[in-house]
Amino acid sequence: MKPSYEEITEANPRLKNRSKEDVEKLLDVIVGKGYSWDDQKKYFYNEKLGMHVRTQGLDLFDPEKFEKAFKKWSNPEYTGVARTAYKWVSRLLIIFFLDLILGWLFIPIKIWIASLIFIGILISLKKDSFKMIREKIKS
Repeated sequence: MKPSYEEITEANPRLKNRSKEDVEKLLDVIVGKGYSWDDQKKYFYNEKLGMHVRTQGLDLFDPEKFEKAFKKWSNPEYTGVARTAYKWVSRLLIIFFLDLILGWLFIPIKIWIASLIFIGILISLKKDSFKMIREKIKS
């Protein structure tokens, strides 16, 4: 379902600066990408991606920009679990190198070596889970 020009300009007054045809083209592209209009919440929702597009930001898009953004949003590696796993691997690597460089100054040697081994194991587990997630996404 697509909102009318009046309804969408009421939700985002900045769209009044564009012609009616430009706004209609943008709405056609949004609906064509699988988004449906939610009358109560006044935004577009895509059930397949589990994402919504707020009306306040629509004035920043033209049809071409929205298509580029949609390609990015619909990329499985950009969304959800894969992004979270990648963040954790990078954080654990930072902790590992800080522990490697500074840990021996503040922690007894036996505990320092154990902490390096423990963090190393966590990194390898996260990397393995990250690889498994990427393989599931690709299949």
